[in-house]
Amino acid sequence: MTQEQKSNAGQGLGIAGFILGIIALIISWIPCLGMYALIPGIIAIILSAIAFSQAKKADASKGLIIAALVVSILGSAIAGYQYYVLSSAASQLSTGLDDWADEMNKLNKDLDNSTTSDDENTNDSDKATNDDNDNGSNLDINAIDFSKELSSEDYDKILDQYEATLEKYAGLSEKAEKGDLSVLGDFMKLATDLTVYSTRIALAAPFMSQDQLDRFDDINKRFENLEKNK
Repeated sequence: MTQEQKSNAGQGLGIAGFILGIIALIISWIPCLGMYALIPGIIAIILSAIAFSQAKKADASKGLIIAALVVSILGSAIAGYQYYVLSSAASQLSTGLDDWADEMNKLNKDLDNSTTSDDENTNDSDKATNDDNDNGSNLDINAIDFSKELSSEDYDKILDQYEATLEKYAGLSEKAEKGDLSVLGDFMKLATDLTVYSTRIALAAPFMSQDQLDRFDDINKRFENLEKNK
């Protein structure tokens, strides 16, 4: 009388892989820390793969080992996705900070220029069209010398552009608050642009009409109300 005895080959590694896979799956769901689940997840996959190979050669039970493979692969996949999202967000944030630093440098230069060219404003009004750069609907605000007087039409266009930028910023702000990390780069860029725009428009206040100044205040108040109502 012979009795077939089922081999236990690979079961020990399968249990280890299953435990590590469960740990990886749990950690992978933790925001910001989930990417670290790649470490136990990859180890679990390797152990489970070795266990599966051993069990297959010895014709041993593979149920637990297959479960270990599934759990460890799932945990590693989620952790990998978290790593991708955080890496993309970090890259966009870095780009946004670089753009912000560049814009701040330009703003500082403009402020320096404005303090040295106040005496030339009355004599240089014919140069205030910014070298005919306003042929389109938008002006290159970064290239305009706000220490010199522009035409009333130019100030209207600048206020239009400032208002449109504020609306875009409000939209991205809402997405960012909902957890959309993909907008961080654009959000930082618009925040920088708004800082530059508002400061430069304030520099131009002595040359703007009362209606334009009232509109500038109205735009800022509407934006402040939007922020308060969130």
